[in-house]
Amino acid sequence: MALVSEVVKRALGPQLTTASASYMGMAFFYAPYGEAQWRGPLGIALLWPFMMLIIIALPVVPESPRFLLMRGRIEEAREVTMKLHAVKGDPDQEFARAEFYQMSKVSTDGCSFLRAFLI
Repeated sequence: MALVSEVVKRALGPQLTTASASYMGMAFFYAPYGEAQWRGPLGIALLWPFMMLIIIALPVVPESPRFLLMRGRIEEAREVTMKLHAVKGDPDQEFARAEFYQMSKVSTDGCSFLRAFLI
């Protein structure tokens, strides 16, 4: 879910992540049998072919620009950001450059995952 919200355009990120989780939850909430309400989502989460599809798709899916920035791979992060946030008809790609600038400022502030939960 995090990768979906990371690589899609900002306007679609929340809708796609929420929709995919909500529709599965709603579908099994209305299941006619009580066991299907917990076995259905568990079965979906454990499907081996689905996991294999993810492994096969990994070379095609671009790295997260924030991950690349945190690893010091700035040019790769810039290329991925320009590719993902390109706007047709904008030769300067101002939106993509603004997104990259925002990501670079946030990614270089030294915040860690653990620090995000500590006050």
